[in-house]
Amino acid sequence: MKTFRIWTWLLTKRLFHKPMFVLTLMLIPAFVLLLQFSIQSGDAMLRVALYTENADVNSSEGRLLSQLVEDSQHSIQFYLCDTLADLQSDVHNHRAACGYVIPAGLEEKLQQHETSATSIITAYHPKGAIETLLIDEILYSKIYRELAYDIAYRHICEKTKQNPDHLLRTRYDQYHQDYSFIQFEYADGTQNQILNQADTNYMLLPVRGIVSILILLAAMTGTIFWYGDHAHHVFLRLTGYQQTMVKLLYSLIPAVLAGIIGFAAILLTGFAGPILQECIAMGLLFTGACAYCMLLRELLRNQAFYLSAIPISVTGSILLCPVFVDLTSHLPFLKPLQMLSPVYYYLRSIYSVQARWEYILYTSILLFLTFCLHALLQKKQASDHPHILRKFLKKRKASIDRT
Repeated sequence: MKTFRIWTWLLTKRLFHKPMFVLTLMLIPAFVLLLQFSIQSGDAMLRVALYTENADVNSSEGRLLSQLVEDSQHSIQFYLCDTLADLQSDVHNHRAACGYVIPAGLEEKLQQHETSATSIITAYHPKGAIETLLIDEILYSKIYRELAYDIAYRHICEKTKQNPDHLLRTRYDQYHQDYSFIQFEYADGTQNQILNQADTNYMLLPVRGIVSILILLAAMTGTIFWYGDHAHHVFLRLTGYQQTMVKLLYSLIPAVLAGIIGFAAILLTGFAGPILQECIAMGLLFTGACAYCMLLRELLRNQAFYLSAIPISVTGSILLCPVFVDLTSHLPFLKPLQMLSPVYYYLRSIYSVQARWEYILYTSILLFLTFCLHALLQKKQASDHPHILRKFLKKRKASIDRT
C-alpha cells in the first residue's frame, strides 16, 4: 500500500509541474463562466417578430402582444415591430425565425371565425422552416390562454342568462397556474427539468459533454508518461501486480483531477441532478476512461501510435456522441463506433439506471480484453527470451573465437 501512495504522490506532483495540464484544469470552470455570462437577457435561439395595427395596449391584441413579449425566454424571444415592412424585412434577412401580424379587433374577428372560418392571423415563415411549426402552436396556445376566459364568460352568460361569479376566475387561474404548453421528457417518461425551465441558458447545455471529453483527454494524456517511464525501465523493481496497479494510476490520477474540476463546473451550470446520481456517473466515467486508456496502451505499444490515437478518440467522441449534435442520427451506420467511446455511456448514464449497468459491462469488457492481451504479450515475450539468449550466446562465442 505504501508503494501505491508513493506513486500516487509522485505522479500527482509531476502533473502539477506541467503548466499545460494545470492550464487545462483551469480552463474548465473558466469556460463555464464565460458561457454563463455570454448570453444576455435579449438573446434567444429563436426570435419571433410581432406586429399589429392597433396601438391600444388595453385592447385584446395589445394585451396578447404584451404578454408574449413578457413571456420571452432564452429559447424563444418575441419582439414588436413598428411597421409591417420591418417585420417582413426581419424575416427575409433571417433576423427573425418568423413573424406574425395580429389584426385589430382580434376578439371580434375570433367570434366571426367561429361561423365563417376565415383566416385571422397572417404568418410569415421562411420556406422549408421546421421550427416555425412549433412556434405556431405556442402562439395559438397564448391566444387561447388570453381569450379563453372571455369566451367562457360569454358562453356561460348566453346559456344561463346570468353573470358568472368569482368562482369562474378562481377556477380559470387555478388551471393555468404554472402552465406550460410544451413539456420536455426523457425516453423513460421523467421530465427534463433543465429544458422545462423558462430561463434555461442554452449555451451551457453542451458543458457536460465537454467536461467528459476533457476528462478522457486528461486520462489519455497522463498515460503518455507511462511510455517514457517504461522506456527508462522505471518499473523493473515492481511485481507484476504492482505494475498493473501503477499503470492504472497513470490514467486514473489525471482523470480524477480533471473530474473534480469538471464536477464543480457542472454544478456552476445549475443543470446538475442529485449529487449521488452525479457522483455515480462521474465514477463510472473515471473507470471507463481508464479502461479505455489501458486497452489502447496494450494495443499500441509504440508511443507514436498512441499519440495519434488521442486526437482520433477526442474528435470521434465529439462527433459521434451527443455533445453538440448527434451525427449518428443522420448517419446510422456510425452507431457501432460511438459505442467504443466512454463519453457515450457517460452521457446516457446520467438519467438512466439501465445505462449505468451498460457502462459497467462496457468497462468490464475493456478490462477483460486488456488483461487477456497483456497475458498474451507476456507469454510471447517469455517464449522469445530463450531465442534471444541463444542469439546472444552465439554472438559472444563468435567474438571469443575471433580473439
